[in-house]
Amino acid sequence: MNRDRLWGLTWVAIVGAVVVFGTLLGIAPKVAEASAAARELTNVKAQNTQHELALATLKDEFAHIDVLKNNLAELQLGIPLTADIPAFVAQLDAIAAEHQVTLDQISISDGTGYVPIEPVAAPEAAAASTDAATADLAGADSAPTMSPRLSPANYISVPVSIEASGTNASVLDFLSGLQYGDRIIAIKTFSTGAGASAGEATVTIAAEIYVLVDPTAPAAE
Repeated sequence: MNRDRLWGLTWVAIVGAVVVFGTLLGIAPKVAEASAAARELTNVKAQNTQHELALATLKDEFAHIDVLKNNLAELQLGIPLTADIPAFVAQLDAIAAEHQVTLDQISISDGTGYVPIEPVAAPEAAAASTDAATADLAGADSAPTMSPRLSPANYISVPVSIEASGTNASVLDFLSGLQYGDRIIAIKTFSTGAGASAGEATVTIAAEIYVLVDPTAPAAE
């Protein structure tokens, strides 16, 4: 093989190597771009799936919106968005008339932010035979957990004092009827006594009603 032929083969090899490496260097960025695009497409598909699930949930809730509105209306009868004292007094009058009780006095104080009562630990049982009773007492004394969405700023308790009179049976029926009215009334304490005439009884009740402040209502100036 002469020298010219050898140089020719060498140049062919060099040019071939340049072409191959150049092609590889040009393709590599495109491969990286394609991989990145594939990953982005996968992420978008996952997000679309989540959005579709959320949309399906919203559609289902909207289909039952009338039921939700009715439930909300019932709840707002028990705990309204305003104190609505006239409606509350009308409810007391209706319950008193139903049970033939005379309302002697109704006193309603200013509302304050509701603060749940801390649960009181029950004392340990003195004997093994009273363990079950003690456990029941502990469960009864434990205060319910307050929802984190409620706070003294949006959940208001309004103290109410009621004095009524009637027969022994009617007074007790009135006391029971207070707990089954539309407006929720939490009875804190009550005491009964003899009335002015024979067969008459009186009852003094300390209770609370509640207001859940409407977050969309404009602030009072």
